[in-house]
Parts: sequence; C-alpha cells; structure tokens
Amino acid sequence: MDPVKKYLVRYRSKIIIVMSLVLILLAIGNIIVITTVIPVSNDECLWIPQKQTDSSAIEFQTVKVGGVTWDAGIRDGDYLIAINGTRIKSDIQAQEILNKVKGGDYAEYTVKKQNGELFETKVYVKKLINFTYLGIGLLGFFWQIIAFIVLMAKPDGRIQKVFYSIGATLILMLLFNFQALSFMRNFPPLAFLTDIINTGGLVYAPFLILHFFWIFPREYKFAKKKTVNYLLYLVPAVIIIGLIIYRFLFVYDQPGRELHYMIYLRIANISLGAALLTGFISLLVNYSRLKTPDERKPLSIILISYFLAILVIVYTLFVAPAITDTVYNSPEFYMPMLILFILPVAFGYSIFRYQLMDVSIVIKNTIVYGAATISIAAVYFLVIYLMGQVISTAIGTEYKGVIAGIIFIIFALVFQSTKDKFQDFLTAKFYPEQFAYQKILVTFSNDI
Repeated sequence: MDPVKKYLVRYRSKIIIVMSLVLILLAIGNIIVITTVIPVSNDECLWIPQKQTDSSAIEFQTVKVGGVTWDAGIRDGDYLIAINGTRIKSDIQAQEILNKVKGGDYAEYTVKKQNGELFETKVYVKKLINFTYLGIGLLGFFWQIIAFIVLMAKPDGRIQKVFYSIGATLILMLLFNFQALSFMRNFPPLAFLTDIINTGGLVYAPFLILHFFWIFPREYKFAKKKTVNYLLYLVPAVIIIGLIIYRFLFVYDQPGRELHYMIYLRIANISLGAALLTGFISLLVNYSRLKTPDERKPLSIILISYFLAILVIVYTLFVAPAITDTVYNSPEFYMPMLILFILPVAFGYSIFRYQLMDVSIVIKNTIVYGAATISIAAVYFLVIYLMGQVISTAIGTEYKGVIAGIIFIIFALVFQSTKDKFQDFLTAKFYPEQFAYQKILVTFSNDI
C-alpha cells in the first residue's frame, strides 16, 4: 500500500474530525461576520447615479417616508454631494464611506436640493443584515454538521464524500465576507487568499450538487461513465485556474474591479440556481422510479423541503423585489431566506430515521466518538496551556510569554503518549474492527 494512502487510512477519522471542526468554525465565523462585523450601512433610500453636463451626481430616489433620510429633510430628486466631508464620485464610494459609520451614529450629508440650494444634515445610520447571505450561512452550517456524521459513518462512500463536499463549498463560497473584512482592516494578502478560496467554493458547488443528485439515492446510468465524472471535476478546476489568472491580470488593483465582481457573481448565481433546479428534477425523477411507499417516504421529506427551498429562492430573486421598492426600505421581506436550513435538517432526519447512506448502523457511535475525541483534544491543550501559564507566572520574568511557549511544547511532547492511549481506547471501544485493522497495518509496517 502507498505510504501516504496508508497514513490517510490510519488517521482518517482524526483527519475528518479536524477538517470538519475547521469548516464548522468557518461557518460560525461567516454567520458572525454577516450579522455583527460587516452589515451594510442603510439610510433607507436608493442612490441612483445620474449623468450631468460636465460630471456625474448621485440622486436620491425612493426615500422611505418616515425613514432616517426623510427625517433628515432629504426628498426624492435631491442630490448627494458629500458624506462626512468627502466629495462623492460614485455610489460605490459613497457606500464604502457610509459602511465605516457605526450603526446608531450619524453621518453628515452635504445635499443639493432640486432648486440648487446646498445644505448639510445629519442622517441616522442603520445597519442592514443581508438575509440572503445569512440564509446560505445557516444552510452551510447545518449541512456540514449532518455531513460530518454521514462521512464518519462511511468514510469510503462516494455518496458520503460528495455530500460532505457540498457542505464544504457552501461554507467556502461565503468567505468573500472575510475578503471584505480584510479590505476594511487593510490586510490585502488575506483578502486575496479568501478570494481564491471563495472562487473555488462558488465554482465547484454547482458541479458537486449535480454529481450528488445524479448518484443519490440511485445512480443514473450516464453518471457511471468515467467521462462524466472527469468532467464534473476537471471543468471547474480549469475554470478556477482561468479566473485566478484573469483576476491577477485584469481585476486586482484595476479601476472598475467592482463591475468585474458583479458580473462574476451574477454568472455564479445563475450557475448555482441552474444546478439546484437540475438537482431537484433529478431527485424527482429518481423518486418516481421508486415503487414502494417505504422507499418513497424518506425521499418525500427531502423533496418537500427541497421544493420549499426553491420557492424561497424564487421568491427572494423575483417576488420580493417586485413587491418592495428596495431592500433598504423593506429588509424584512427577504427574511424567508433564513429557512433554507430546513433542507439539511430534512436530509438529516431522513438519513437517521430511514437509514439512508448507511448511517443508522453507526450513528450513535459516531456522535459519541466524535464528541469524546474533541473533548480529549480540548482538555489536553487546555491543561498544557494552563500549566505553562502557571509555571511561567511563578518564574516571574519579562520573558513570560516565551517561557510559557517552551513549557507548552515540552509538556505537549511528554503527555502526547498519554493522549494517544486515550484516543486508542476510544477507537477500540467504538470501532473495534477499524482499530484492529490499524494495529495489523502498524505491525506489518514495523516488521518490514
């Protein structure tokens, strides 16, 4: 057996746990960033760029009656000249300036009335949570939790791997929120890294969705062809490489980069929507092929939740904009996106209740084993950290941080074997066959 493959087999469960923990933490980070760190500033109106004779201007439109801009004395047809003393050249620049104002504070607007009169006024700034992103964030969070248990149940399963990968891409595709945060904190390297990772998630997500629903619950004949499988993974890889090269040449540090991102996101959203619709149709066809009620029951739950999720997306894209003047004036109409999480919950219920994806046999062991493993790791590092802090504090020197780090490393090496024994005990308890297999591999390797 290849040494790398043997290593992966031996530590597969640990790798899955660590990888899942990182993804779940990223999912939680996405939700925190969306809700508390980078909400868009909202003054309850629209800014519409208007070309004038020798320049461009930002016109106020759809000013909400009784809203913060209305209360500041601004009306439809007035023009935005400056915010907090900075003259406005574009609506994007204006939004960037306003976003820096904390919610609950006031921004000073310089406004030109329709009669040409200039006046200054203070506008109370609200923060607008993007419920679309938050809905996707919740979707990715719950999906990843279910996917972790599914993959732990059968790490070699093809369906399980694809299901898990979908959850990962749903989380990674929202990392552009960290990209925006990186620019806000003036740290471009992290912005570039998150942009590349986010691109990978956005590009791969539609292909993984197609792959999953072409093999779940029964594989289509055309999906068994190697050519189809190669295309599902090679095509997005080529697209990602092309996008990265294009961005370094024509987007990064170039004027008008916002337009490039708008076009890119629109194409990505269309691709994702097409994949979701195709996946639903594929699942519906598979459902129609099942003959007995017992076979159809678990899929019916998934189908209903899937259909509801599609209805929510259609409503958000087409109905909500039609019945509201703007999202800034009526953000509550976009809140239905939050119920997207019912799709992974429905998957989880059907998987655990009706024994889909070979999960029911080991579901209890998986949950207990995963929780116990994470607890051991947490206690292990916490104890070592506290010991390092206590000893370094007792020494009382100006190099306390360095000493704490050295002590941390020493004790980590000393107690590593103890932690490994506890880990082996858990593996032997919950996965005796896997534990015996690992022991045989280690013995065989040592003998060689």
